[in-house]
Amino acid sequence: MLTSEVREPSVHIDVESRVLEHALLHVVEAAGWRTTRHRHDVAVVSDRLSSGDDVDILVVEPTPLGCRTGMDAVVGRQVRAVVCADEPDSLTDALDALDDVWCLIPARVLEQAATLPELSARQRQIAGAIAAGQTNLLIARGLRVSEATVKREVATLLRTLDATDRLSLVSRLAPLGLLPQRVHG
Repeated sequence: MLTSEVREPSVHIDVESRVLEHALLHVVEAAGWRTTRHRHDVAVVSDRLSSGDDVDILVVEPTPLGCRTGMDAVVGRQVRAVVCADEPDSLTDALDALDDVWCLIPARVLEQAATLPELSARQRQIAGAIAAGQTNLLIARGLRVSEATVKREVATLLRTLDATDRLSLVSRLAPLGLLPQRVHG
């Protein structure tokens, strides 16, 4: 006779925002899941990916960059589901998806990710540094590249984001999810 072990569904929530954490905890408890402090043999919900930590459901900001990050994590098999931070109720669908063989990416995440222009990792770093008010010289020193390289990347960013100057570039970055981030070298 075969018997299957019945486990109470458990989830570990690891997010930086206390408000988001409370919203997710409420959704989890209303769905009949229990929360736990340990990360072993439970569903893990987090708003960040780090090497070594297994994450089942990634909570992303509903910006093009946040959504692209979520999609890339699913494609790279780092996570099995994505939830937007402003839609904590969708966590129940994501938890249900973990029991199935498929993954869950909301249509909104796909749509938002598609609006993010193709930018290299270096271009994203430079965009963040520009938003933080750093000069080309400081950016070059921080990234250990020539100032000419930074100027070329800034020109590409201006063209890609249809901006006429650094100020208009910065105004286009925040809605995409590209926030100020200083580079240090």
